[in-house]
This record gives sequence, structure tokens and C-alpha cells, in this order.
Amino acid sequence: MSTNGFTPIEQAMLDILDDGQPHPLKELHACLYDTMSPLKNARNHVSNIRRKLRPRGRDILVQFIDHKINYRQVRLLGPAE
Repeated sequence: MSTNGFTPIEQAMLDILDDGQPHPLKELHACLYDTMSPLKNARNHVSNIRRKLRPRGRDILVQFIDHKINYRQVRLLGPAE
């Protein structure tokens, strides 16, 4: 695990998502060491990333674009005062 708390695979996925644009799961799946593994393996990594991002005020959203699932990293707003 790296010093920022993310594994190398998680960091590679975050590097892709860092632009704030939607990305298909296949693009994130390409970060796995075994690219022949099922797509659901990439979802497990996304879930782990979310758990680590939320306390930092960020999250990964799922968006349906042209009937396809995409993932987008966003910053969360703080509570209104």
C-alpha cells in the first residue's frame, strides 16, 4: 500500500478518474493486473476506493450515459451553515 492509503491498482484507477469526467468500467478494469478477470473485480476496487475517499470529501458516482454505466469522481460539498 502506498503512503496515501491507496493500493497501486486503486491509485491507477484514481489517476484515470482524477479528471472528473465519466469513465466506463472497462477503462478502470484495465488497471487490474489480470485483465482477463471478470469486470466485477474492478467494482470491488471502486468500492474500496469510495470507502477511503468519503472521509476526504470526495466520492465516485455512477452515471448512466447512453445506456452504459460510467464512473465519475466528484468533490462533496460540506454541510450548509
